[in-house]
Amino acid sequence: MIRKIGEGKYNCLSEFKMAEINKYLIAKIRNESFGININSVQEIIRDVEVSKVPGKIEYLEGVISVRNSVIPLINLKLKLFGDTRKNDELIVVIAHDKEGENHIGFTVDEVVEVISIPDNMIDNPLFFSNKYGDNVVSGIGKLDSGLVVILNIDKLMTPEDMTDIESALKRKRKTSK
Repeated sequence: MIRKIGEGKYNCLSEFKMAEINKYLIAKIRNESFGININSVQEIIRDVEVSKVPGKIEYLEGVISVRNSVIPLINLKLKLFGDTRKNDELIVVIAHDKEGENHIGFTVDEVVEVISIPDNMIDNPLFFSNKYGDNVVSGIGKLDSGLVVILNIDKLMTPEDMTDIESALKRKRKTSK
């Protein structure tokens, strides 16, 4: 379901058309709404087989195989909230970086919908950053139904995280030979 947010909040239609509009996949994690820019989303997969990876990364669920590509799977509930509870159903959002080269899977509790949100209805938060000062949240969308935290997929994983994941994947490849 795709819907536009905020059409009724403008004085005239031309004011609405002037606003840059982006589409976001809205997913729930612990009953909180998170948005991922649809341009970063490759696909959504349900009930995929996960291969465990040895290592110290708590939030790395393992790896999945999608069309002969091995993709690391990150538990967003654990990464964002430290919540270790498992879901009955595994829902994975496959996303990629701006260049479209690096793919990563994120587990979510529920995929709700895809919505269009004008940029002028998104506040730019300055207070959500990782240890490198990078904003892991690119904005807070103001919807009629409440707020949605828009994740910055490119900043969610730190360079150290990516190095650790790559090391874990190399170990996995060695043990499966």
